[in-house]
Amino acid sequence: MFSKTCLGAFVLAGVLSTIQMDDAMAAANLPIQGVYTCTVVRAGTVQRPIMYTFNNDGTFNYSSATTINSTVAGPVQNSGFHSRGGSRGQWTRTSTNVINYKSVEFLYDANGNLAGSFAVDADLLITPAGQLCSGRSECPNQNSAVSLVQYIFGGPDGVDGNITGLNYLLGPDAPANVLCNTLSSGAGFPSLPIAMP
Repeated sequence: MFSKTCLGAFVLAGVLSTIQMDDAMAAANLPIQGVYTCTVVRAGTVQRPIMYTFNNDGTFNYSSATTINSTVAGPVQNSGFHSRGGSRGQWTRTSTNVINYKSVEFLYDANGNLAGSFAVDADLLITPAGQLCSGRSECPNQNSAVSLVQYIFGGPDGVDGNITGLNYLLGPDAPANVLCNTLSSGAGFPSLPIAMP
C-alpha cells in the first residue's frame, strides 16, 4: 500500500529536481558569446579588472588590466615584465552550464622584447543569472589554473637567440579565481568601483 507520506516525498523530490533542472536549463540557454567584465585574483595579488570576449567561432581573447607582479616578495614580483600582449585562445562548452577556455599571452620586457608568457586553463560556471564564475566559493567545482613563464634565451646577451629554457615564476597550475558580468548587463566589474558608460 502506498502511503501519503511516500507520495509527499515523491512530489517534493520531483519539485526539487524540477527547480534544479530549470536552473541548469536557464544557464544552458544563455548565450556565452559576447564581452564580459570580470574581476580576477591569483595568489599573491589583489583584485584586478579583466575583459573576456567569447566569439561565435570558438575563439577567445582577454584584455587584462593586471600587472605581472605580486604583492609578496619573490620571483614574480621582480620578473622584469613590463607589458602584456593580450591573450588569445579557444573556448568550448563542456556541459550545459560549464565552459572551458585555454589561452596564452606573450609578455615583454622594458625594451619591448619577448620575455615570457602567461597561460590559462579555466573552467567557468555559467550561473542562472548569466555570470561566469571559477575558483570561488560560489562555484567550488570550477577551477582556473595559470602559469607564468620567463623565457631563457641562448644569445650572448641573454635576450637575443633561440629560447633555450623556461623559468616558471608561477605554476604550472597555480590557482586563480574570477567572477564576470556580461558587459550588456551594465553591472560592471564585480566588487570593483569602475565606472561603466
